[in-house]
Amino acid sequence: MPWLPSSGEIALGSGSDPRIAMDANNNPHIVYVTTDGKIVYITSDGEGPTSPVYIESNNSGTCSKPDIAVDASGFAHVTYTDTKGNTGDYTDHPDIMYADNSSGSFVKTLIYNGYYDGWEQSYKIAHYYNKGSRIAVNAVGQYYILTHHQDYYRSLYAGTDNTYQVLLKSATASGTAGSTYGTDSEDIYDIGLDGTNVVAFYKTGNVITTSELTVSGATISFANLQTVTTTLSNTFANPATLLPLPGVRVLGGFSSTAELFVKYGTEADELLGVTLKSGTVAVVAQSGVDTYVAFTGTDGMIRLEKSE
Repeated sequence: MPWLPSSGEIALGSGSDPRIAMDANNNPHIVYVTTDGKIVYITSDGEGPTSPVYIESNNSGTCSKPDIAVDASGFAHVTYTDTKGNTGDYTDHPDIMYADNSSGSFVKTLIYNGYYDGWEQSYKIAHYYNKGSRIAVNAVGQYYILTHHQDYYRSLYAGTDNTYQVLLKSATASGTAGSTYGTDSEDIYDIGLDGTNVVAFYKTGNVITTSELTVSGATISFANLQTVTTTLSNTFANPATLLPLPGVRVLGGFSSTAELFVKYGTEADELLGVTLKSGTVAVVAQSGVDTYVAFTGTDGMIRLEKSE
């Protein structure tokens, strides 16, 4: 039998930023962050949680903001932030990383390199990736990573320029969902597969949107955009989540009173009566007709709950 609570909660361990994905056998795959900056991966052996597997920084930095997706073969695909994921010059700014365990253990890949370059002392150029990343895999196991980018340029003579973008990247293509100049009006929330299409959930120009991703050559484009009118108190630091199903998009996150909610399509918010620890993540996943939620409780424990 798959390991899932029939009701109530299961405590997994102390940590923060939990994310959950379900495989084809209805087993949960969970990642979260330890207090010393490692990514913990836990799945099921059919009876209970497996022993934790750790993903650590490449170069003695700290890891944070993980997300996970599972492909049709049951392999885990993880994206996360590493303060020292890259080697060489200018390594102390957060990098966006990707790791998958299709080889039997997690193999790490640098996706976006964050850096700061004081060029000739008169010009300063930086690429910042400070809002983490989200991941989905399509039907053939191709990953899609959603992230936020700040392009910083400062000239001793011309002043400072900042451009903010929401970026999408796969192994073969890339795209930009939106871009603003001067003021950061961009944010990232979630990304997932509705069975056929990869759907992204993000904010550009202060407009919250979900959209399907299409790929042509090396370009990722956006289709079937749906503006989200629900008031959300979520940001990248306590992100709202998206469970895309065929024909409907399920949202999860924070209400204005810091209670956990799940919104199914256009139906009213379903408050679950669970108060969350401030600044933590609520996530949703589905097994058959049941919805499961992973969150950090007020005691700092990572918990898994079945939504009644």
